[in-house]
Amino acid sequence: MVKVARFVGWLAVPLVVAPAIALRPQTEPPPSPDGTVTMGAEEFGMTSVTIHRGGVVRMRNTSSWLHIVVHGDGAVTSPEPGSPSLGEGDVAVTEEGDLLRIGPWLTVGDFHLTCQIHPEMNLSVHVVA
Repeated sequence: MVKVARFVGWLAVPLVVAPAIALRPQTEPPPSPDGTVTMGAEEFGMTSVTIHRGGVVRMRNTSSWLHIVVHGDGAVTSPEPGSPSLGEGDVAVTEEGDLLRIGPWLTVGDFHLTCQIHPEMNLSVHVVA
């Protein structure tokens, strides 16, 4: 009988804890400016973006995941001559809600950004005159 009472007691724990977790206020990141590439859990909000020479690419981390943005493809870093620096070590680390501004892009051409953690996160940046 004691074993059954303990088992029933353990069943009650999720019934008490689950509503407390579900009712906890969720924080939403601020809205992204128009034209901003979002970063979800394992994907960019688009696969390519076109900007004019001298423009910037804005990215917003709308997920609760950490993203490490680098030049390259498939999570492999590949420096691309003419692309702007991403910061110290040519790497941009973003957490939930962060807005990343990359640029200005001064060279016309096609460039690539990827997340070192999520190989399926790839963005082509087309810079036009």
